[in-house]
Amino acid sequence: DLALSKQFSLRERFRAETRVEALNVFNSKNFINLNSTYGEGSTPLASFLTPLAGVSNSDPSRQLQFVVHLLF
Repeated sequence: DLALSKQFSLRERFRAETRVEALNVFNSKNFINLNSTYGEGSTPLASFLTPLAGVSNSDPSRQLQFVVHLLF
């Protein structure tokens, strides 16, 4: 995760802080579910323990978040 922030003076008593956060920058795949079907017999299927596709089976990839805080 990476973050950058900077404060700006707006008035005598007011400041603004801007912040940009980058999550999962290197886009590592975070799989939640794996195929757990072993198959029949003593030899497993080729798909045994492979990641399941789909949005509901993995965590999100790269994300950016922008924040502005007003301080007074």
